[in-house]
Amino acid sequence: MEKKRLSLNTMKEQVMEKMYPVLCSTGVIFGGMVGNVCYADDPSLSSVMGNVQKIVYALFKSIGFVLTIWGIGQLVLAFKNEDSDSKSRAIMSIVAGIALYAFPTIAGALHLTAPSL
Repeated sequence: MEKKRLSLNTMKEQVMEKMYPVLCSTGVIFGGMVGNVCYADDPSLSSVMGNVQKIVYALFKSIGFVLTIWGIGQLVLAFKNEDSDSKSRAIMSIVAGIALYAFPTIAGALHLTAPSL
C-alpha cells in the first residue's frame, strides 16, 4: 500500500480543521474570564472567578503532568529506536508539559491571579 504524500498546505488545513474547535472553546473560556474583570468589586463574582481560576489551574497542572510523563515515555522509545524525529517531538512534549504544569506558578509571579478578598 502506497502512502499518500500531502502538501504543506493540505497538512496545515487538516491541522487547523482539527484544532479550530479547541481554539474557539479556549477563546470563549478566557474571553469570559476577561469580560468579568469590570465587575471585580462584586464579592460573589470574585469568588466565582477564583473558583474558575482554581479549576483551570488544576486542569493545566493535570494535563501538564500527563503530557510530561507521556513525553518521557516517547523519549525512551525514541532513544531505543534511534529515531531523531521522535526524539525532537518527545522533547517538545516534555517542554510543553512542564510549561503547563508551571503555568499557575508563572501566573502567580506575574500577578495574573484573581484578587483575594
